Amino acid sequence: MARIAVGGMQHETNTFMPTVTDFDYFCERRDRPPLARGPEVLDWLKGSSFGLSGFMDTIDKSHELVPLVWAGGGAGGMVTDEAFERIAGEIVGALSQQMPVDAVYLDQHGAMVTQRFQDADGELLRRVRDCVGPDVPIVASLDYHANISPEMVENADALVSYRTYPHVDRWETGQRAARCVELMLERGRPAGRAFRHLSFVVPSHQQPTGIEPTKSFIEMCEAGETGDVFNLSYLGGFRLSDIYYCGVSVVASAWTKEAAEAAVDKVAAEILRRE
Repeated sequence: MARIAVGGMQHETNTFMPTVTDFDYFCERRDRPPLARGPEVLDWLKGSSFGLSGFMDTIDKSHELVPLVWAGGGAGGMVTDEAFERIAGEIVGALSQQMPVDAVYLDQHGAMVTQRFQDADGELLRRVRDCVGPDVPIVASLDYHANISPEMVENADALVSYRTYPHVDRWETGQRAARCVELMLERGRPAGRAFRHLSFVVPSHQQPTGIEPTKSFIEMCEAGETGDVFNLSYLGGFRLSDIYYCGVSVVASAWTKEAAEAAVDKVAAEILRRE
């Protein structure tokens, strides 16, 4: 039996908005649960359609889930430093009190920008990695509109993204993340991770995953999860986050570095061919 810490902080940040997203906004119940702590996380997310819901329903029931903090801020203006530091501090603080753990799963968005951090998701993953050390697997589920950074790839062993837009596979993404965690509990952290950030953004009318060209990119990722490659994700990026790593990206996790590099290169080459 393994102890798996679970939590998350989600926000899709439009940096062009004049308003900000403060701590109180994360605490309100709207179309998603309010900020939840400890056992409240499992109570609020159980039976829902979020990534953490799919993770809970899929993970081997012999494992112990250790709930930390889950906060869903939806979409809006830049997240205040106070909101980020309070929630990130609670996540890492709760994790430090629950150590040792065998794995960590975070239900994130991937396009959160704060007043201080362009890459707030990468900063959260960095702090979690610092807390658990170099040997504990970390897996994060992400929105299809995540803006991937090198820091996110460095600190997470798998970044598992939605494969639909409109987003109807949040639960299934959590399910895929659970399978990644179980693989790493058996085999340890993977040797291979790779990432390609392409230097353009895709307009909204070409991002839906049921039409070309995006449909083909998603199908390539599904077909590419074979052999040593156990996670391959194409992300359209969130173009209203005016940051350096805004835009299209491809990420892979594999048991060898060579397999991960070959997988992302193949998808990235097709994206560039069809730009």
